[in-house]
Amino acid sequence: MALLDAKNTFGFVAGSLAIDKCIEMAHTYGMGMVSVRNSDHYGMEATCVLRAIEQGFAYFAYMNASRAMPPWGGAEALLGTSPFAVGVPGGGGFRAGYVALCCGEGEDKEGCETGGVNC
Repeated sequence: MALLDAKNTFGFVAGSLAIDKCIEMAHTYGMGMVSVRNSDHYGMEATCVLRAIEQGFAYFAYMNASRAMPPWGGAEALLGTSPFAVGVPGGGGFRAGYVALCCGEGEDKEGCETGGVNC
């Protein structure tokens, strides 16, 4: 296991360094695990998922997120988007990404609340 202090750099830089280290460790030990701290959202997880499964490794990543949205009917922000992604190699591979909320921060929250957008 490795710990990467991203020193508040861009999240996609930290994510790229983390997946590189995971793949290196997996080639050596059969699995790799990297925890990243002091970073922000690293963007589309699919880039890291594809890099892992193209090397023949399964991939699982999860992130925490700051309080950004209130729960349904609430007034105070209590929930973050907290996304996670999974990838499994073989036969074309399996890839999936999930987020805990119907709309991410910055998306059309009013439309999401009223059902006016397809979240």
